[in-house]
Amino acid sequence: MKFAVADATQIPFESDHFNVSVICVALHDMPPTVRENVLREMVRVTKPNGSIVIIDYRMPKNKIWGFLVYHFGKLYESKYYPQFIHSDLYALLKTVSITLQEEHIVAARAIRIIKGTK
Repeated sequence: MKFAVADATQIPFESDHFNVSVICVALHDMPPTVRENVLREMVRVTKPNGSIVIIDYRMPKNKIWGFLVYHFGKLYESKYYPQFIHSDLYALLKTVSITLQEEHIVAARAIRIIKGTK
């Protein structure tokens, strides 16, 4: 096993290399175009029918809790957080050809764990 540091928009592995690709609490720190490119690269390096796991923030449906989560997040997250938290991640997944398999809502309903396939 080898550890590598690389640009997530240009992952230095051949196509269809990994059984599972994971990104954890990072998409919200990226501009929308970079976010899409990163997900496209994850799809590229994941084997057919392989799993793609995405863990990141979500806006809770409860208005009061959503207000608190959103404003607390704005205090310490990047300038891209507000756009991300209000964006349609499911539409983005569809755009980059990730098929949603399952989703788990955790951490006081403020984090989602999405498992999709290529």
